[in-house]
Amino acid sequence: MKRGFLGVGIVIAILLLSGCQKDALDDSGKFPAENNAQNKYLLSDGVNFLETEEFFCGTVFCEDYLQYYDKASGISGVLCADPSCMHNSSECGAYIKHFASLSFYDGNLYRITSGTTLRERYLCKSDLTGMNRENIMPISYEDIIMVYQPQKYIVHQGKLFLLGRASAVDGMQTVFRVSLLSADLSGDGEFTVLHDENVPSGVSDTYRFVGGYVYLSLVTYENLDSRDITITRFDIENGTSEVIYQELDMAENPGKIWVTENHEIYLPGWKDNKAYLWKLENNEKVEIASWPADGSSGSDIPDVTDGVVVNISRRENIRWVEIRDFSGTLIYSGKLYPDVISGLDIDPNSCSYSLLGGDEEKLIIDLMYHGEMRSADYTVLLDLKDNMKATLLWGNEEERKLPWN
Repeated sequence: MKRGFLGVGIVIAILLLSGCQKDALDDSGKFPAENNAQNKYLLSDGVNFLETEEFFCGTVFCEDYLQYYDKASGISGVLCADPSCMHNSSECGAYIKHFASLSFYDGNLYRITSGTTLRERYLCKSDLTGMNRENIMPISYEDIIMVYQPQKYIVHQGKLFLLGRASAVDGMQTVFRVSLLSADLSGDGEFTVLHDENVPSGVSDTYRFVGGYVYLSLVTYENLDSRDITITRFDIENGTSEVIYQELDMAENPGKIWVTENHEIYLPGWKDNKAYLWKLENNEKVEIASWPADGSSGSDIPDVTDGVVVNISRRENIRWVEIRDFSGTLIYSGKLYPDVISGLDIDPNSCSYSLLGGDEEKLIIDLMYHGEMRSADYTVLLDLKDNMKATLLWGNEEERKLPWN
């Protein structure tokens, strides 16, 4: 049975989502858009990806070094400008040892790196060639890493944000701990806790960064028939927060929110073989569009990224995709991958995949293959303007040796 919205949530939402509040959220003068985190590449928790005007940069599994793809030349490789480097040690400018969590900010590359001992962690700054590395902020292993277990480290508007999701014990009950912390890039590693909550059920979290604000969407559920969603907006300048949307016992299965540069909030969802896109206005879900989605891939909750809504499914062992704009208009419907991807000798449909993000021009997909004798990880760009033409940005393969070889 629906319990409805919380009364306090309604009042706050009406105040915050009214026209005058939208004007107040126009903070482009103090927090310019070019200093925003790249929300469109925050769809995946497992792989890191970012984009500059000149190149793409990212990570792959089973690899200790950053990869890049130069847009002008089509050349890809290890992000290290030292011609004498063999890319085989921690001295390489591209060395990450799986800790990357990449951010591009103010003309520099930021990543998480380790120190000389096992429990040392730092925020590392370098130029865009991977050179001139400098550990600019320590991150305490005992007080931060172990306690909050950050899943992501995001640089946004002069601050480092840690996004934590960990299992914890509250009395005799196992709970999920969801946290959001921040620290100034020019500081000494002292973090401010913006949000720290124990959730006594399953939880799915989404973070979006726009100007002077961070948006946190928490979907909690005790079973598959009962879901609650709460969206909180944090003001990073004055440290305050407001619940701007809340719905209990939500009938639909909600996905990850999207927030535009104008602070418009979109929410995807799915129910009864139907996908939805809503816009949240005045504490209400205003339906923008809905369309059939048969749940053949387990769940057909759309992914929403910069300007597009993406539905990926599987039909007769072929990955299929439907892409719409924010009005719900269908842009593309067909095979996700072309029949041939130059540089791949395996069928991409046989790979597991992760949608890293994208926009109205492209999608970025990570492909992972695990066979009896080899494993591989590839990052592929799909061109929405050219019938999903695929470009292999970079990849990594490992041959598996049998014990008797």
